[in-house]
Amino acid sequence: MLAAVPLIWMTSPDWDYPFVSRMAVLAGEPVHFLGVPLVSLLVDLMRPPSAPYRNWYYRIPLEWFVAMPLWMFVWGSIETYVLGWVFI
Repeated sequence: MLAAVPLIWMTSPDWDYPFVSRMAVLAGEPVHFLGVPLVSLLVDLMRPPSAPYRNWYYRIPLEWFVAMPLWMFVWGSIETYVLGWVFI
């Protein structure tokens, strides 16, 4: 996941946007895009190695269509209204 951070920085369209602070790009965007995959990885690492992995068929759509949009909204709101990194 750490290898994805420079790629996120390189593809960010917010570098020249005057209403987005540098901290939002440097710290906020990696948290924004890697928050759900990191939690998913940690859940998988906490599972015992001998336990069968049977719930993937509902967990993948749940992460893609529920957790990711919800996290994007929550983190975007935190960046904008709590941390003040993005100005509307």
